[in-house]
Amino acid sequence: MKKLLISLVFIININITYSQSECFDNCFARNELNDDFTDEDILNRNERFKNEIIGCKVPNFKATTIKGDTIEIKNLKGKIIVLNFWFIECKPCIAEIPGLNKLVDYYSETDDIVFISLCRNDLKDIETYFLPKHNFNYKIIPSCSSISVDYCIIAGWPTHMIINKKGKLHNVFYGGRVEGDVTNYIFDLLSTNIEECLNKK
Repeated sequence: MKKLLISLVFIININITYSQSECFDNCFARNELNDDFTDEDILNRNERFKNEIIGCKVPNFKATTIKGDTIEIKNLKGKIIVLNFWFIECKPCIAEIPGLNKLVDYYSETDDIVFISLCRNDLKDIETYFLPKHNFNYKIIPSCSSISVDYCIIAGWPTHMIINKKGKLHNVFYGGRVEGDVTNYIFDLLSTNIEECLNKK
């Protein structure tokens, strides 16, 4: 009997699921690593968390872009939303920008997709250190640390999220690269997932 109870407790623990409103709640506490964590622990944590949130309704936020436009996620239902979490000191984040601009240009004739860049830096730093050197065609929202926490950006920068027309997370990609054909790599990765959302009825 004692062995049976232990087995039942184990089964209950490994089958924990989260409701739509809980997917992003307390994600940092749920995915905290021990002090002696390894690279494999990080990969396993990232994969586990990714599986928890895909298909979940994303948190709402309301924010202002560097051009003064207001964006609120709940008002974009019916559109595909592509989010890019980054900061200006992040070399892989900067390396991806030509590919992200290519993505915006490729879908420029459709109103069904919104590209939003959530930058950890404040407006002054973006205007002083970033914009004079780089052109970025996403809608840039500055000072996004709190939104990053709400969206549980725990696994690497940059992070890309594709949200379907129902406001649910279709896919998420953590981390970036600085070597190889970064432009076409990130374009192919994100456009494939955008097409999946566009073609899904």
